[in-house]
Amino acid sequence: MAEEGGGMWAQAGERISFAAETVGTVAAGVAGGVWANITQTQFSIDIAQAPKLIETLGQAIKELDKAYQKSTALRSIQSPGKDPYSGFTALAIRQSAGDGEGGYGWANREARKAFEHTIENIQKAIDDYGKTDDAAREALKQ
Repeated sequence: MAEEGGGMWAQAGERISFAAETVGTVAAGVAGGVWANITQTQFSIDIAQAPKLIETLGQAIKELDKAYQKSTALRSIQSPGKDPYSGFTALAIRQSAGDGEGGYGWANREARKAFEHTIENIQKAIDDYGKTDDAAREALKQ
């Protein structure tokens, strides 16, 4: 792969394209169920900025992990009272914060996966760019 700071790889304005994933839920049918909806959006970035983007996405994953750990208390909250309203409220909080589809825990895990896939896509674009750059350089030598 071309070295940083030399060759075509480091020229200003050289861009790579990659797909970023997003995840959401979509209401499904009359029953009100939900299902995961994964989409991809194409982006382009200056090749010199790609490592910074990977690093930033890695930091975002760490923050997601911290937030998920902090939400553990909500996923196991108990009813503060013996009345049915307190019980139903605690149940609703557990479900909203939980790992079931549409809950905070689920959304957190899906966001983490989307960031990981985006990092993989960026790295693949960097690698492909380097291979193309190397091949072009070799072709010019002949």
